Amino acid sequence: MKKVTMSSVARTKAEMTGGLMTGTQVWRQAILDSDDSNNFNFAIVAFDASRQTITSNYGVGPTAMPYVVCAGLAVLGLAHFIVALKDGLPKPEEADGKALL
Repeated sequence: MKKVTMSSVARTKAEMTGGLMTGTQVWRQAILDSDDSNNFNFAIVAFDASRQTITSNYGVGPTAMPYVVCAGLAVLGLAHFIVALKDGLPKPEEADGKALL
């Protein structure tokens, strides 16, 4: 059995000549060396997401999603605030102390 941690595995640049993540740096960390196994290759592949743009060739890029989530949460928060001011805050029910323990 071989125990491997992320910090103990060398990180090398990998060539990416097309596909999903074009224009970003791709890193490869080989978990198994070539002398560990003749049957398969096992590695972790990481993409540098800091260089991605909001737009891409197929429409909205992956860095736009945090903005979409932020806008959705802002709309929900504003809607909750309006409902609280319009209808007033509901009176909470009595809590059963025995059920809490």
